[in-house]
Amino acid sequence: MEPYVKHYRLYRLVKDLHENSQLREEFRGDPLPVLRRYGISEQLCEAVASKDYVRLYRMGVHPLVMFNISHIFEKNPDKYRSEVVPRLPASELD
Repeated sequence: MEPYVKHYRLYRLVKDLHENSQLREEFRGDPLPVLRRYGISEQLCEAVASKDYVRLYRMGVHPLVMFNISHIFEKNPDKYRSEVVPRLPASELD
């Protein structure tokens, strides 16, 4: 199965987080219950909740989705560019 299809529930959650401020605040406070409510795998839940973007990348999560997750947590898009992108495996970005 393609990674983008495999992670559809996560992608749906990210869309809903952008559209629903109450859900977004709930997610920022405690992401695990929200992730589980969307039926997201336990491995993916743990990686998102721990903000392990390298692990998410290796699991096949699209970098733009990771950017959106980071932006939801941090409220600062520059933080993703300055702190996450340099940690991604360069050989895997090509």
